Amino acid sequence: MDITADYSKTSIIGWANQNRPHQNDSPQSHAAFLHTLAYNILRSVCQERTLRSGKPSYTHPLHLSQQDDLTPKQRIIALLHDVLEDSIKNDDEHKWTADDLRAIGFPEDIVLPIIAVTRQDGEPYFDFIQRVARDGGEDGIVVKMLDLRHNSQNERYAHLMPSSEVDRFDKYNVCYYYLHAVQQGSLPDQTILSTVDASVPFPVFMDRTPQYADHPHRCNELLDLFSSSPMRLQEPDLDIFKEHLKQSFKTANSKLHQPYSLSELVNIGTQPPAVMHDAYQNILAAQDNTRRIGFIRGDKHNYTHHMNANNICGYYLAARLDIQTGSTIEPIDAGTPLQSFLNSIDYYDLAEPNLSNIPHTKPEKTVQHTLH
Repeated sequence: MDITADYSKTSIIGWANQNRPHQNDSPQSHAAFLHTLAYNILRSVCQERTLRSGKPSYTHPLHLSQQDDLTPKQRIIALLHDVLEDSIKNDDEHKWTADDLRAIGFPEDIVLPIIAVTRQDGEPYFDFIQRVARDGGEDGIVVKMLDLRHNSQNERYAHLMPSSEVDRFDKYNVCYYYLHAVQQGSLPDQTILSTVDASVPFPVFMDRTPQYADHPHRCNELLDLFSSSPMRLQEPDLDIFKEHLKQSFKTANSKLHQPYSLSELVNIGTQPPAVMHDAYQNILAAQDNTRRIGFIRGDKHNYTHHMNANNICGYYLAARLDIQTGSTIEPIDAGTPLQSFLNSIDYYDLAEPNLSNIPHTKPEKTVQHTLH
C-alpha cells in the first residue's frame, strides 16, 4: 500500500496492518517497523509545512533522530516528539493523539516520554521542562536536550535575529543545563553545575549555579517570563553591583565574540579554501552559544549585533565554499560584494533589524571563559 500520496491516518493504519511483524520476529524487525511507522506519522502531521529556512518541517525531528549514540527507542521518540502538539489543529486524517499511538502499536515506554515532552496549552516553559525532568525518564530527557540544542542554533536559518529572540536563547540555555544537571551527565565544557533532581524548581537551580546566581536580575527576568514559581533570586543594589557584573562578564562567563567584522568578510572570501574553512569553523564556534552557560545580562542590543554579523559571515563563507547549510545558498565568486550577496537571499530581511545597525568594525577582545 502506497501511503506517500497523502500520509492520511487511514492509509498509515492500513500500511501498519499489512506490515506489522509477527510476535516471534526479531526485536530488530519490530524496532524497524516502529521507526518506519513513526516517520510516516511525522510526515502525516507535518504535511506541507516548512521551517523559516524553507526546508520541510519534518526535517527537524528527522535531524534529531539521526544523532549519534541514540538508542532505537530514542530515535523513535525524537521522530514523534512534536506530533501531539503540532497536530492539534489538523483535520482528523492528519491528527494524532497519545491514544492513537497506543492503538497503532507503540508501547508505553515510547508513548509516555512523548507525552512528557509535549508542552501543554498555557504551560509556562520552565514548568514544562521540570515536568520533562520528572516524567520523561532518561529517554525523554535525552531527546528534549537534543531538541533544545538544535533549536538554539541560529545558523539553522539565514535570517537576521531581532533582539526579542535573546530571551528565547537564554530560556533554552537554562533549560538545557537544568536537564543536564538532573541527568547528572558529564558536560563537554566542564561547566560547574550543582546536581539537582526534578523536584528542585528553577529559581533554586539558578541560585545554586554560580554562572546564573551571579546575575540575579537577568534570572528574575526569565523567571517572570517562563515560570509560575513565586520564588525569585535576591537582587543586590544594582548601582553597587554594576561593576561586579561587568567584571564577572569578562572573567567568569563564556565570551560572546564576533571573530570577523563584516568589512573584513569579502577579503576573507578571496583567500585559499583552507583559510576560509578555518574562518568558517571559528564562526560556527561563536554561534554555538548553547554549550556555554553564560547569560548576556540583558545586553540584547550587543548580543543581537554579534549573532547577526556571525550569521552573515557564516552564510557568506558557506556560499564561497559551497557548503550545505540549513538554508539553500547558491555558491558565489570571490570578491562578491556583501550587499549583492544579501540581496540574492530571500531569507534575509534587511528592514528589521537593518544591516546598518550591525557593527562593521571588529569588536574589542574580551577575556576567554575561565573554567573553575
